[in-house]
Formats: sequence, structure tokens, C-alpha cells
Amino acid sequence: AFVAEAKRQLFGRVGIDLLAGPSEITVLADETADPELVAADLLGQAEHGPTSPAILVTTDEALALKVVKEIDRQLDELALLGADQVPRRAWTDYGAAILVNSAEDAVRVLDGLAPEHLEVQTGRDDWYHDHLRNYGSLFLGARATVAFSDKAIGTNHTLPTAQAARYTGGLSVAKFLKTLTYQKIDSDHGVQTVAPVTQLGQVGAMATQTLWKTFAFVGQYLLPLICLAGAGMSAWRRGERRALVQNVTQNDAAGALDGMSWQQFEHLVGEAFRMQGYAVAETGGGGADGGVDLVLTRDGEKSLVQCKQWRAYKVGVDVVRQLYGVMAAKGAAGGFVVTSGRFTDEAKHFAEGRNVKLIDGPKLVALMGRVQTPAQRAEPTPTRSATRARAAEPSAPDCPACQKPMVKRLASTNT
Repeated sequence: AFVAEAKRQLFGRVGIDLLAGPSEITVLADETADPELVAADLLGQAEHGPTSPAILVTTDEALALKVVKEIDRQLDELALLGADQVPRRAWTDYGAAILVNSAEDAVRVLDGLAPEHLEVQTGRDDWYHDHLRNYGSLFLGARATVAFSDKAIGTNHTLPTAQAARYTGGLSVAKFLKTLTYQKIDSDHGVQTVAPVTQLGQVGAMATQTLWKTFAFVGQYLLPLICLAGAGMSAWRRGERRALVQNVTQNDAAGALDGMSWQQFEHLVGEAFRMQGYAVAETGGGGADGGVDLVLTRDGEKSLVQCKQWRAYKVGVDVVRQLYGVMAAKGAAGGFVVTSGRFTDEAKHFAEGRNVKLIDGPKLVALMGRVQTPAQRAEPTPTRSATRARAAEPSAPDCPACQKPMVKRLASTNT
């Protein structure tokens, strides 16, 4: 932890390799895997520290239940030796078993998690090797467990954590190299050799001018069509996002959020903030930006948003701390971490007193529920009872002499 903090503070002033830790593992397994071995591999990394994520992704529900039961059994055995406290806390706070419908869904989930260590114990290891893209290091087959391979036969041991594998790899000699370029002409003959290229460049300029004229002629007809198509696409996307909001606010919140893809969840969060008066820019969290998915702007102030969808995955303090560091680096006035699941107590404690707000599933639904739709904001029409009340107001009394309606007048006196 001290090394990681020193790197964070010096980043930008000097070059660093990467910010690593805490250690994490994800195991992809199907019905061919051994539940006892999978459980042991998950606990083997969970014992590194109380904040080490240990996640199982599987296409087989029976295997998931067996692995969870086996983890409980192995933790009880470790308790007899007094060695269960750290892995038990890590599994309780950061462990998860994620059930997916297909191999393609498994790849999408794993590329989103981008784990440091990714084990594959399936009957299709080669297929997954060809399709997986985001991981620190890949361990293929039941023999290549992390505890064995990472220490004995594996490649470099310093690997990206906290989803950094989406945009970088493990430590290598390339991290300590920089590229230098230079230009030099040794003789006048060299200058003369280059000169004709410069003259030919004039021909290129003429060709470029002709192309611009052609583009301008075509563009006067094509540009309006492009703008119209863009406006239609924008309206369609906005309607799709509003439909997501309506679906969540009118249905069971947990079921509605759990059934979304991670893209839909980010769109939902973005629309919720738009309805709060923010200008929202969706970054997708796919670049080297510390996991920022949305950039909010309101009243000249910028805020950053990081989304964590999977309900079974508890959001820990490292995610909140990472966003807080990115906020400082980018000069953001505030930040939000949004999840459909929940936050650990450490994450909540870290956010207290800082300009980072934690929004879990119920708070997200409440955030959308506080915003009225245009129909709800419309002025209410008079009710039938109010109309009757006005009709029942007493009319002017009749004159006792002529029996005609009396007229109300203002009397005046002379002074």
C-alpha cells in the first residue's frame, strides 16, 4: 500500500510502471471443472488481503452452488488452524459467483471485470483464449493454477489490477524505455534530393484544392441529410434512455437493474443525471482514465462518475479511492460512484467528508423518482367538486320593493 501511494503521488513528475494492488482473481469454469480445485484457487488469492476480490464466472448453476459450498467448507477447515480471518473477510466483502447464459456472455463479463489473474477451467479453453481480451495474465487449464503458475512458471508477476487491464498489460522492460527520433541531412546533395519532393507538393496542393471544391459542392446537399439523420438518431437514443428510466421507476428496482447490460446501466445513470440538470458526456470507461464512465457539467463545475453494475460485486474502498485520485488529477469538483449493488463499510467511511457521493441501487431509483415528467409537471385541471363549489356560490339578493336583483355599490359621504 505504501509503494502504491508513493507511485500515485509521484506520477507525472517521474515515470512509473503501474499502480498495482490489491491482488485479485477471477476463475471462469463450466461443468467440467473440479469445484474443490476452483474453491481452493479462489481462496488462495483471497488470503492475500481482506480487500482482494475473488470472483467465479460460470455457465453452470450447479457448479456455482458446489463451489460456494466448498468455499465454506475450506474456510471452516482454515478456522481450525486460525487462518480463516483474512480469506473469509475477502470472500464475504469482495467475493462473488456470477452465472451467465453463454460463453459469449462470459467473455463480455470478463472483459468488463478485466481481472489481474484470470483462470480458465472449461472444456473450451482454446476458444476462450482466442476471444478474451482484458486480463493481466491468463492461466489456461486446471494444472495452471495461479498459486503455481504465477510463482513458478508464469511470466512477470507485477500485473495491472482494479480493471487497469482494459488498457495496459503487465510490467515489462518496455515500461522503462522511451522512443527518441532525430533528423539530419549530411550534404547539399541530400537537400537537392529532397527539393523535388517539395516541388511535387505543389501538385498535391492543387489536387487538394480540387477535392475541397468537390466536397463543398456535394456537401451542400449531403450535409443537411446527415444533420437530419443525426437529429433522428439522437431523438431515438434519448427515447431509449427515457424508456430505461421508466422501466426502473415503474417496476421492481432490483429485477430491472439486474437485467440490464453494463451499457444500458451506464445509459440509465447518464439519463438520471441529465434529468437532474447536468450536461452528460459518456466516455464508456474504456480508456486510460481511471475508470471514469461519465463526465458531468453543471454551473461551470465538472464531476466524474464511475459505474459498477453487477449486484453480486461489492464496491470496495479501492474503487472510491481511485476515483478520488482521478478527480484531483483532472480538477473535478465532485465525483459519484454508482452501483446496482452495495458498498463496503470501508468505502462509505472513506467517502465521508469528501466530495465523493456513493449511490447504490435504491438511491439510484430514488434519484430518478424525484424527477417529474413533463406530464406530471403540468397544471392540474379543476376537479368536478371545485366546479360545483363555484356554481353553488350565492347569487345577488332581490330587491324587496321591485323584486329585481340588487346591484352592489360603494356609498360615499360629503365632508
